[in-house]
Amino acid sequence: MNKKPPVSHEDTLLFQEAVSGTRKLSPVDRAPTKTTSPGIERRVRTPHLESVSTAKEAVGFIAVDETNEDNSNIVFARMQLSRKALKRFQKGHYRYQSVLDMHGLRERDVAPALETFLSEAIEYNYQCILVIYGKGFHSTDRKGVIRPAAISWMKTHPDIIAFCSAQPQDGGTGAAYILLRE
Repeated sequence: MNKKPPVSHEDTLLFQEAVSGTRKLSPVDRAPTKTTSPGIERRVRTPHLESVSTAKEAVGFIAVDETNEDNSNIVFARMQLSRKALKRFQKGHYRYQSVLDMHGLRERDVAPALETFLSEAIEYNYQCILVIYGKGFHSTDRKGVIRPAAISWMKTHPDIIAFCSAQPQDGGTGAAYILLRE
């Protein structure tokens, strides 16, 4: 007897994210069906939607940039992420697989530290990581320099699909979850 392996919570989340960007085809878009036996219907997939922009609009893909210099929540997402996936990401439903703590770094050290950390995360095929940059309360002017430098760097990196402020238990506005391209 063949036993199916147990499905982990992480596999379930990955599956839900994968199907979150799908939609049912209208009767016009459907390929003709062929009945193989009574009561069983077989459907053929259509190879592409007409255009990428049409597909993204159809399933609710968005681009968001709500990043600022103060210590409020941040949200950044590229067009590859659906609204549903972004909401789940912001609520901390994606488990991060690695952490970088940048407390004590200088502004000039931010980019190299992030570059090294991201290249390692990509090498290990991590999907979600956590970066802690602090709130800057111990800076001379009580305004952090790490956070703005990290945010501007993360916006430009092509392998980052989205980032947002972490949940309070993970550092709140002094940390960010980062979602990486697969």
